[in-house]
Amino acid sequence: TLVVGGTGKVGKMVVERLSEAGRPVVALARDPDGEAARALAALPHVQVLKGDCNDLASLNAAMAGCAGVVATYGCKPNRFSQFSDLWTDPLSPEGDPKHQATVLYRGMENVLAACKTHGVKKVVRLSGLASGFKPWNPILVLFCLVLSFTPRWARRAEDAIRKSGVDYTVIRAPGLKDGAPASVTCDYLVCASDSWGENEEVPATSGIARADIADLCCLALDEPGLQKATIRVSRARRPTAGSMYMMFDTRAKQTWTELVPSVVPDREQEL
Repeated sequence: TLVVGGTGKVGKMVVERLSEAGRPVVALARDPDGEAARALAALPHVQVLKGDCNDLASLNAAMAGCAGVVATYGCKPNRFSQFSDLWTDPLSPEGDPKHQATVLYRGMENVLAACKTHGVKKVVRLSGLASGFKPWNPILVLFCLVLSFTPRWARRAEDAIRKSGVDYTVIRAPGLKDGAPASVTCDYLVCASDSWGENEEVPATSGIARADIADLCCLALDEPGLQKATIRVSRARRPTAGSMYMMFDTRAKQTWTELVPSVVPDREQEL
């Protein structure tokens, strides 16, 4: 398994979990000599290679022999909108290489191209919850204006995955936070299939633990119930989780495995 963004906070957790499970894993890192990369390289079954989502040659070298890819990378640090964005095509040669269009969208196109070259069977992509919001959602509008249309480019990357022909799971998550997973805090995990429609949103909460998202990424690699699915996830914290509504809501359970049977694959018109 190749983890693109393997030295990021979520990516690192994914690598650690795959290593603990005894699965060979390659972590792609911009700086393989950095502290995070060296810590991962010391783990069993882990190889750290230098690479970037916009370096197709490095993706091809890292992906050789891999059956699955987990893409947790993003724009770090976030790129804020600039006046020059009004007249510059971010995908042109003159565009900013740190623009979300280049990193999120073109980077995913490169990942998918390498997947096809090496016959990769599964792609798991960590995306943002806002990428599925309605066009005039105030949060979406704010993110677009301030963060160089991040949700738009994340959505285009998702669309490219769906049209690629490769099996996939797209995970749309809210704000990611450090802290104990739901299995420790006894909170509820919440999951809604995108194919349910826009009226089936997950409850607005303060975010979800990175540890929970890492667990879901690893599960999605092999879980048949998550094939060709886009899912919106969140976490309901107490006292909300203790309400009768949440206890009997089919979208809320205490483990991801319990939620898998409720997932519906993307409809054909979405692919």
